[in-house]
Amino acid sequence: MTSVGGTDHASALQMGIMHRSTVMENFHNSGYSMRDYMTGYGTAPVVVEHDEVWDFSMKLYQDLVIRSGAKLTVKCELQFVPGTKVIVEPGAQLIIDGGMLTNDVYYDSFWTGIEVWGDNTQNQWGATVDGTYRDFAHQGYVELRNGGTIEHARNAIAMKQGTTYGTFGGVVRSYGGVFKNNRRAVEFLKYQNTIGASAHPVSNRSFFHNTTFTVDDHYRGGDDFHNHVSMWEVSGVTFSGCKFENAQTSITESHKLGYGIGTLDAKFTVKARCLAPGPQPNPCPEIWKVPSEFIGLDHAIHATQSFMTTNTFHVENTEFTNNVCGIYSEGVLGFKVLDNKFEVGGRDVDLTNPIEFPNWDGFHRTIYSTQGYGFLIEGNSFWKVGPEPSEGLVIDTPVATTTWSFTTMPTTWMRAL
Repeated sequence: MTSVGGTDHASALQMGIMHRSTVMENFHNSGYSMRDYMTGYGTAPVVVEHDEVWDFSMKLYQDLVIRSGAKLTVKCELQFVPGTKVIVEPGAQLIIDGGMLTNDVYYDSFWTGIEVWGDNTQNQWGATVDGTYRDFAHQGYVELRNGGTIEHARNAIAMKQGTTYGTFGGVVRSYGGVFKNNRRAVEFLKYQNTIGASAHPVSNRSFFHNTTFTVDDHYRGGDDFHNHVSMWEVSGVTFSGCKFENAQTSITESHKLGYGIGTLDAKFTVKARCLAPGPQPNPCPEIWKVPSEFIGLDHAIHATQSFMTTNTFHVENTEFTNNVCGIYSEGVLGFKVLDNKFEVGGRDVDLTNPIEFPNWDGFHRTIYSTQGYGFLIEGNSFWKVGPEPSEGLVIDTPVATTTWSFTTMPTTWMRAL
C-alpha cells in the first residue's frame, strides 16, 4: 500500500492480491485444506500433485502446473494474468466442468493458455500405474464439459511442451465446451496414436461434441485472429455438432477473418451430432441430427496436403453460412463432402488473402479444390444469399480440362478450370 497526497492508495494488482487472500482465508476457515502458495503474488508455479476440485474463484499471478497422476477439476472462474499458462503433464488431467479459464478485463490482452504435454513414443491408452489403472496414462488430458469455457488466450490449448519436439501426444475432449475470443482455440501437432504390440495406427482419441468456437467484438487481438483449430499430421479427430464463427463486425479484409479448421496432412471428420434418445443409432435418423456450423470466416475449412501422407477429410451434414470460402482443399486426395448446405455471398469484405486475390476475380466460393482427385462431392446445396459475387463448386485440376458444367438452377452452379 502506498500513500499519495496523504491518502492511502492500493494499485489494481495489490487489490487483486488482497481479494484473493480474503477468498483463500474464507476457504481455509470453511474447513478445507489450504496451501500458502495461493495467498499472493510470486513467480513459483502453483502445483497440483493430487486430485483436487476447485469451486472457488481466484486469480493466479503465476503458472499452474498439474503433475503426472493428478486430476484437477475446475468448477469456478480462474483468472490468469498475461504471460501465465497452465501445464498439464503427461499422465495428468484437467477437467473444466462448467468453470472458466480467462483473464481480467483490466489487462485487455491475452493470457498464454494451456500446454498439454505428451510423448510421441507412447500411445493414448491407459495403463496400470502403482497398482491403479489410469486412462491416458502417458499423455496429458484436458476435458471441457457442461459449458466449460476457455477465453482470451493466445493459444487456448496447445498439444506440446513449449518448443520441445516429440511432445505432441496430448488429448483434448469437449462435451458442450466453449472456446471464446482466443487467437487460436486448439493446436494439434504431428502425432500418430497406435494400438497393440505391433503399434497398429489408430485414430487420435481427441474429439469435440456440441462445442462452440467463436470470436466477436470483444476479441482482444484486434484483427489478428488466426484460426479456431489447426492440425498438422494427426489422424481421426472428430467434430460433431460444433459451431465455428467469426462474429467480428469491424473486419473488412478477408484474410483477417481467419479459418475455422486449418490443416496440413490431417485426417478429420466434421458431422452432425445425434440427439436420438438411448443408445445412439447408426446411422442417426434425420430428425435427430443437429448439424455442425461455420459462419462468417475466411475459409471455414482450409485443408492442404503435402503428399507425405494419405490422410484426408470427411464433411457431412454441416451448414456453411457467409464464409468467403466454405471448403478449400489443396492437394487432398479422396475427400468426401456429402449432404451439406452452403450459403455464400453475405460476408462484406475485400478479398485480401493471397490465395484469393487476384486469382479468384473477386468471387466468393462454396467449395474450391485444386491439385486433388478421387473425391466425392454429393448431395450438397449451394445458395447465393448476399450481394457479393459468388461461385459454387470450382475444381482446378493439375491436368487441363476442356469441359465446363453448369446446372440450369440459379442457386446451384459448378465450374471446372
